[in-house]
Amino acid sequence: MAYGVPDGLDCTLKFTDSTVAEYESATQLLLDQVRWSTTLISVDAWSDHSQSFGPELLATLRFLKKLDASQHRWRPTGMGVRLDPLNDEHWEVARRFCPWSIHADFWTDDYVAAAAQVHDASEVVFASSCVRDANRLRVDLPKSVSIAEWSR
Repeated sequence: MAYGVPDGLDCTLKFTDSTVAEYESATQLLLDQVRWSTTLISVDAWSDHSQSFGPELLATLRFLKKLDASQHRWRPTGMGVRLDPLNDEHWEVARRFCPWSIHADFWTDDYVAAAAQVHDASEVVFASSCVRDANRLRVDLPKSVSIAEWSR
């Protein structure tokens, strides 16, 4: 499991021979399920996959870099760009980019407890208590993706 995973994250999405599209879809489905438990999103505006981004993802990345510059005027780094999950534009940016970010946190209480984390476009961990409808999530996930319980 990823280094530095906050307490409370007790499940992971398990990808078995998943395609890129299945990974992206499953991650977005999970994020949609934790949206209403999330009070703050912190996303790194960096990706190991940016060379293969299409125009929409590149525009999203530019938006994040611009937002970072406004949040960290003295030293924008692209790390820890804050998004508001209740702002529909921010939410769409999060759903679009976070599956590809090197790191994204979905906080339930402004840096205290986490609803979900996405790491290196390959690992998605989440708090089962923050999932709005676990049965719907299980039904909607691609067949190559399952939910695995995890404990430290």
